[in-house]
Formats: sequence, C-alpha cells, structure tokens
Amino acid sequence: MNVLTYKTTKKYEIIDITKDVADTVCTSKIKKGICVVYTPHAIAAIIINENWDDSVQDDFLSYLNQSIPEGKWKHDQQDENGTSHVKAALVGPSKSIFVTEGKMMLGR
Repeated sequence: MNVLTYKTTKKYEIIDITKDVADTVCTSKIKKGICVVYTPHAIAAIIINENWDDSVQDDFLSYLNQSIPEGKWKHDQQDENGTSHVKAALVGPSKSIFVTEGKMMLGR
C-alpha cells in the first residue's frame, strides 16, 4: 500500500491527483488488478472526472455548494464544518479503478 499526502489551501478545493496515482500504479509493476483510492478523512472525498477543463471542477463545487448550503447543520455548533461532513459523505471516501496493462482504465 502506498500513501499519498496532500494539503489543501481553501475550504473547498479539488486537487487533481491522477498523475500521482498513475505513477504509483506504474511503479507498483501491477499489470492487472484494481487500484483503490481512499481518503480516511471525514471531510474529504474522492471523485473521478476527466479534468478536461477547470469549468467541470468549478461546476462540481458550485453544485455541491448550492445543494448543501452552509450554516444549517447541527454539527456546525461544534466546529462549523457540518457542510463538509455532509458533502464528503455523499460524494464518498473512495473509488476503485481497474488496472490493465499496468495503467488505470480511465476515460479521456
């Protein structure tokens, strides 16, 4: 198992980790199998997106912000991140990606 660590700089942010995960798969020398990308943090989530342009990331964050508004969650009384917990739980902490011929099977 390999561990990749990232530090965010904004309250809500999408970090493209595709190259790092692809490099990890490549150096593992696994030719066929499944790569599981998982975050153990309660207010982080994993998405798969082609990242063709930044507007998709912006749209994704806008959708989450509109659908799950700030300031209405009981958990906010403790540490003001109830919204983050709801968003992360709905998006999910992991993704499984098939590996074939040593590469992740991703779209464009």
